Amino acid sequence: MNRRELNISDKKLHTNTKEDIILKSPSIIPPKELQELSNLRGINAHKYAYYDISQTEHQSIDHLTKIEKTHYNIAGYTNKEGNIIMGEQGDFDYKRVIYSSIAHENKIDNFPGSDYNQNFIELSRSKITINLHKLFKHCINRIYEKFRNNLKLTSVYRNKEVNKILGGVENSQHIYGYAADMILTDNIPTSTLFNWCKFNLPHYHQLIWEYPEKGDYISGDISDKNFSWVHISYIEGDNYKINSISSTDPKIHKSYQDENTFYLDNFTHKISVANQKLLE
Repeated sequence: MNRRELNISDKKLHTNTKEDIILKSPSIIPPKELQELSNLRGINAHKYAYYDISQTEHQSIDHLTKIEKTHYNIAGYTNKEGNIIMGEQGDFDYKRVIYSSIAHENKIDNFPGSDYNQNFIELSRSKITINLHKLFKHCINRIYEKFRNNLKLTSVYRNKEVNKILGGVENSQHIYGYAADMILTDNIPTSTLFNWCKFNLPHYHQLIWEYPEKGDYISGDISDKNFSWVHISYIEGDNYKINSISSTDPKIHKSYQDENTFYLDNFTHKISVANQKLLE
């Protein structure tokens, strides 16, 4: 869930901002909490987005008019492949989905398949690419149809090396091409984005309203500002539509506390809606 440079307009947003620096979650969930998590209806603890805990989205979101092949010197991609539209149709092409300013700065090949080994077929180029296409087909392209140029993607794919530099947890959904992070411009709250996805997308794995207390992105703000975002993932055969909120504010979690929700490590899971009034 961490911020990557993707944009769908010719207008720049932030400049010279850094990618997401993630707070690491515990490498092992205490047995009692893991059992409680597993007992929740519709939750697969092994793929749960609990493992994508982060507190900040510093990923650059300014727009590159051209993303050249030279950004990926090891495996790379052909011009034809780089221009393939994700999810069969839409406004996002392959080269923007896999671009990372951190990867470019550190001369890392952030190309799907760069982590592949025979013992971990899930990180093969074909597997990750298929996952990305499904994510866009079932989620991102539908969201774009609603919000058009107000939708900005801030993180999609990153390989293990990029993930490590950012301090990401080892099993992040982003390394498999399962997840994307999003904001809306024109001062549209992330709660609006979250709620639209919840009530209009027929299939997704998890939807997270991320740190709403940080406030929403302010269009034209060029400062290195932390702001709220929305994480969405799609995993074929594992789309239980889990709705969660992450926050460091105990009052926000308390407001969601009822017989249907579950709190664990800055997350409250199975919330009903993103309540913007909590921030007033």
